Amino acid sequence: LEVTSPGADAPLKEAFQYRKNIGRQLKLLLKEGIEKQGRLIAVDEAHIVQESIPKKKTETPVSENIDFILIKKAQVVLSFK
Repeated sequence: LEVTSPGADAPLKEAFQYRKNIGRQLKLLLKEGIEKQGRLIAVDEAHIVQESIPKKKTETPVSENIDFILIKKAQVVLSFK
């Protein structure tokens, strides 16, 4: 018998998994087929708040509310910096 836990790159499914990863980068695939990547800022019962990652230092990060029902797949982006 072998018991394992989900890997670090396992998709997030439950609200508690999102709350545990506040402050980390997420890669989202929305049901419309749109991909978004950014830092997870906040989580509540109905949606998450994700902040975009500016490509240039002069750009300002933009926060966006995304409803759970619109998210098809969400994964934590692993960083080894």
